[in-house]
Amino acid sequence: MAGKTAGSKKDDDDPLKVFEKMSNLREMVFVHVQYDNSFRKIFPHVPNVTSLSIRQSDIEVLPENIEMMRSLVNLQLTNTLVVSLPSTVGNLRNLVVLDVSFNPRLVSLPDSIGELKRLSKLNVEKCPALVTLPVTLVGCTALTLINCNKNDTKIVPDCVVAMPSLTDIIHKYKNVLSKLREMQSLT
Repeated sequence: MAGKTAGSKKDDDDPLKVFEKMSNLREMVFVHVQYDNSFRKIFPHVPNVTSLSIRQSDIEVLPENIEMMRSLVNLQLTNTLVVSLPSTVGNLRNLVVLDVSFNPRLVSLPDSIGELKRLSKLNVEKCPALVTLPVTLVGCTALTLINCNKNDTKIVPDCVVAMPSLTDIIHKYKNVLSKLREMQSLT
């Protein structure tokens, strides 16, 4: 190992050091991830990533330091064991698409989701434990689509159904928004 110092050998042994050298990294995909302490340490090293996909993994908790990924536009967290999202998700001000579909244990989304002014698409398809969406979704003024396919449409609060930006609520593979608005007007 000619030309290497003891310090550089240590740096080579740190798997997170590789992320510090990838400032141009824009997309990250994790499939079949086994969550451990080092997984949460990745996010501070990749602030320029715009698309993060974690799927088919036994991850139970999305680390709170997800907020360090300030450039994130697309967050896909599907087929995991996640029960809830951290409130720090509300700090992802550039987020446009949030896909948490096919998470059978997901019971709630944080109220801070209402801080996501650019969020236009929310996918909560096949999240049977999710009983309701937060009323703070009315703060998502760019929201056009909610996919609650394979869930009860009752998870969508009336105040969200009334949002002018909303064009689609998908349920049983159909847009049921106009039907829900019609039912609201009758009450």
